[in-house]
Amino acid sequence: MVKETSKRLGLAGCFLIACFGCSVETDGTFSESDSVESDAVTPTTESGAVNLLAGEQVGATDAGAAHWVADELSEESEQFQPKVEPRERTTANRLGTVFSEPSLRWKLAPEFTEIELPELTNPYAIWGATGRDDSGNLYLGVSCAGEWKDSAALCRVAPGFDQAVSLGDSVSQMRRLGIANESTMQMKIHSKPVQADDGYIYFASMDEYGESEDGSRLPFYGSNLWRISAESLAARDASTTHWEHLLALPEGIVATGCTGRFVYALGYYQHSLYQFDTKTFGVRKIQVGSSGGHISRNFLVDLQEHVYVPRVVLRGAGDYVVQLIELDTELKEVASHPLADYGATSGFDSHGIVGFAFLRNGDCIFTTAKGALYHLKPSPESPSTLERLGWFHPDGESYPAVLSSPDGESIVCGLVSREGEYDWVVYDLEQWRGEVVDLSPSAQKLLQRPGTLAYGSNTRDDEGDAVVVGWYKGESVRGHLPYAARITWPQL
Repeated sequence: MVKETSKRLGLAGCFLIACFGCSVETDGTFSESDSVESDAVTPTTESGAVNLLAGEQVGATDAGAAHWVADELSEESEQFQPKVEPRERTTANRLGTVFSEPSLRWKLAPEFTEIELPELTNPYAIWGATGRDDSGNLYLGVSCAGEWKDSAALCRVAPGFDQAVSLGDSVSQMRRLGIANESTMQMKIHSKPVQADDGYIYFASMDEYGESEDGSRLPFYGSNLWRISAESLAARDASTTHWEHLLALPEGIVATGCTGRFVYALGYYQHSLYQFDTKTFGVRKIQVGSSGGHISRNFLVDLQEHVYVPRVVLRGAGDYVVQLIELDTELKEVASHPLADYGATSGFDSHGIVGFAFLRNGDCIFTTAKGALYHLKPSPESPSTLERLGWFHPDGESYPAVLSSPDGESIVCGLVSREGEYDWVVYDLEQWRGEVVDLSPSAQKLLQRPGTLAYGSNTRDDEGDAVVVGWYKGESVRGHLPYAARITWPQL
């Protein structure tokens, strides 16, 4: 059982300090005796934004490192917190997807149509950072190459369009708010943009500079949690979009999830899980546990807003025990399930949960980095259950990082990397059997570019198209360029 301690910061005369670039010593293991911190905080606001700025650098020696301290909190700050009105949302919208009627067309090979990306400074890749809002807009987080002047950008694709527009970049937004200096880096938006019941889109930007892949040192400039108003975007030029700053965190945040009130963020190391309450602005943190530098690329949030995160424990050289931990909205452990064929290591080379797709009833199908296929069944009255369905690819191990369930009932399909080649796999949930379908010519053209990597889970637009993103080797100095494409199934 994960131990949890808590504290609440008073409003009057308090300072909230977050540490970037801290040197974290770890042996790469997690034990029940570890003390885990859980914080609840109420930050001040400015023009509707939540300012939780980074604290002093601890253990940082770079002369360009910023030294920031949060504004003093006061009792008056509570009146400036935006009021959250309940919103009526469909189950599909809460799950971040769209469900279509059952059809034989979902068993056919889809076409891939590339989405035109805007001009950005040194764009590099899109690492599975795809999301949507209730109006059908798609969102893409574009990571950059990681030079000092580079900055990850957020892009939006309007319904019915194959051209993305930039909504701004992370460092520019930090400078607008006065919380960045000349050396500040935020080269990735790795997390999926997610919409909460308050109507805002939430996502995280992150740094990688100075981190150690063995889990011994965090990235120098950590991460930042942001939000934008989906409704305000419809009324203004995208180029003038203002991001609202919520949290400055020391970890590298690689994934976010939300199905209602709570926004969850997962970071390395030790699978640090944050919960941001969109109603009270309270923040909780707990360490679920991971080995060394390992971080799962995805985690899951069900309709009860329970969260599911892998716990990875190293018992001996190369001997890992992996469990999927269910936590309730109080971050209390509810259930644990063994995860076989997870492919754990203590470094960045193992990716954990690489693909997932929700079903109509709120169940979730997900895949591990070795290609194991699982069916998670949440329950409102009792702990969840987990069932392994076998391998997603009919020939065994693979890397299935593009996953979708078009009808939300009987079919899960996706793009699989296996032995250096890509296959399109259609898995019948009723027959527990997967089948390889020949790629369409448009898919072959896109995937045959040198060095192509493919990611993208669950996100579908209002037309039922899914999204695939990634990188390929281009002619740029840095060698790679991002891409995004619609996945469109043929009509019968």
